[in-house]
Amino acid sequence: MKTGDVKEGRRLATCNGADGKRKWARVLGGRWSPLIVQALEARPKRFNQIKGDLRGVSSKTLVMNLKALAREGFIAKTVLEAKQLKVSYSLTDKGRELAKARKALETFEARWTR
Repeated sequence: MKTGDVKEGRRLATCNGADGKRKWARVLGGRWSPLIVQALEARPKRFNQIKGDLRGVSSKTLVMNLKALAREGFIAKTVLEAKQLKVSYSLTDKGRELAKARKALETFEARWTR
């Protein structure tokens, strides 16, 4: 696992201050979380659709990051069919706000880094 990835079952800090900042860094600072948010900006998607958008991510890593984003309220997991367990992932209001911030950082990077 790479630095910044979120381990499944690891309890995240919930207080403000340094612990709160570390929590956000763990959830949002990883390699895949911003890309997952970007993949869900246009519309809800199923697991394999997200995985197809994120070339190179393992199923295990994607599951762990989806769980972390859902636990923190950035994405919602909706069961579409109970028989075959089909689910869809979508951005919540909090996630859409994060998508705006991601786009602003992308604009900043394009303007100020070379």
